[in-house]
Amino acid sequence: METGVHRKTSAPRIGALLYRGGRPRPSDPYGVPRQDAAAFASIHAVEHDEDGCPTIAAGVPLSRAHLRQWTEALGRTASPELLLGNILVAHADMLAWWTPAQVRPGYFALSSPPVGFRVLSERTIVPVPYPAHLFVATWSSLGVYALPMDERPTADAALHHSPIPNVFADGRLCWGDIARPKTLGIATITDFERAVFDSWSTHPNPGQGLPGRAPLKWRGIWSA
Repeated sequence: METGVHRKTSAPRIGALLYRGGRPRPSDPYGVPRQDAAAFASIHAVEHDEDGCPTIAAGVPLSRAHLRQWTEALGRTASPELLLGNILVAHADMLAWWTPAQVRPGYFALSSPPVGFRVLSERTIVPVPYPAHLFVATWSSLGVYALPMDERPTADAALHHSPIPNVFADGRLCWGDIARPKTLGIATITDFERAVFDSWSTHPNPGQGLPGRAPLKWRGIWSA
């Protein structure tokens, strides 16, 4: 039976081929080449025979103009989101925001606690006066930095090492077995913050055990 309704279908019209030199990074599921490796891309029309089977035709080098056009087209499909007052940057590939200083529960079970913090070798939950923090999230990493002032940071604001043990000295979060947000957007800010503040710190990362690294307020809580 014909209903007279024609369904709108999508068929491949354009294809891109990516070429890379060197070996892929084991941790990269998308095969992005290392910074020192060569990369090349070409764009091709997709032709269809009488049966509708697609064939990739000869192509041309992929240009920045092609990338801009496709970026704009993909951006038109993104749902609009309301910007919160603590958001600094909202981009398809990066999200930056800050949180004010706040006393939060701290979750600790350090396998090798720094000197003076041995009480944290057992599962311990204590209220912690966290300083203001800056978060920079991308599709592949999360940067976590302490702020010197409890106010919205400006572009020239100084960044300090976060006192959170699960954060490396360069600001990257050590994910371990922490669940990663599957998307990058304003709606996932809570998930990123939960990964930092509500996960168990099991070990200090390199640089976290340096003398004077822990804030003075923290030392008074855990001196043992």
